[in-house]
Amino acid sequence: MATIEQNLQKIISVKNEILDTLRRKGVTVPSNATLSDVPRLISLIQVQGVYTITYALNNVTSSIRTYSAAEGDAFTTTLTADNNYVDLQVTVGMGGTDITSTAYSNGTVTIDSVTGDVVITASATIRKYSVVYNLTNVTSNNDQLEIPVGSEFITTLTADSGYTSMHVIVQQGGQVIHEGDHGATEYVTIQSVTGDLIITATAM
Repeated sequence: MATIEQNLQKIISVKNEILDTLRRKGVTVPSNATLSDVPRLISLIQVQGVYTITYALNNVTSSIRTYSAAEGDAFTTTLTADNNYVDLQVTVGMGGTDITSTAYSNGTVTIDSVTGDVVITASATIRKYSVVYNLTNVTSNNDQLEIPVGSEFITTLTADSGYTSMHVIVQQGGQVIHEGDHGATEYVTIQSVTGDLIITATAM
């Protein structure tokens, strides 16, 4: 009598054989396909056209990952920029034609009827915060005006010649995170930037 392990191995072998057959017939089979996916995959070879759906996503997530569609099927997915990424840029192609203008709007891809291979390309850029310097008789050795979220910010503030002290205020995201009187040199370090920065320093 076969053991449970032997039966499981037989089921896995049968599943793999079915999926290999589907691949040979031109059906795009996801690498994580299970037995429950087989009926849907089989249905794809019983219609006239089977088209692939390809995702090229950079810092973007798709709500679904369907890799094949039968001719005439409707398709929809929602694209979301990853955490701390913004400015979602999307193009949608079908059968070698750009259909972005009719298939994409506000993060959602909608194709009423699939008639060719679909390629969804989407990217997002990391969020950046502004850096503003309000310096009076003080210079900064860091002149960057933008900084990516989570990055370290470092600057050395130096009072101009003839000045021996300065008053420094550092704001992040509209909140004062440091204020104080210092000598002619002050080092400002923020280990992980989480908001717009304003560096105010006045030499005295």
